[in-house]
Amino acid sequence: MRFDPVYFIGLCQKSGITLTKESHLIHYNCRRKRLYGAELFIATIRRHKQELMPLLAEKREVIQLDIFEDSQ
Repeated sequence: MRFDPVYFIGLCQKSGITLTKESHLIHYNCRRKRLYGAELFIATIRRHKQELMPLLAEKREVIQLDIFEDSQ
């Protein structure tokens, strides 16, 4: 069976897993849920990294603001 990166990304989204890229790295976020079969999932991402990278969105920067900062 041939690996289909579009189908894999779609399955991740349906399962509540977000895949993003940051420079040459792939990040996944499962929103603090237990990820059963994590070893197999990570091995699949490593094996097919070159096919997944062009299809993933860049990771957005998280902006942190100091709510106690004086704006005067």
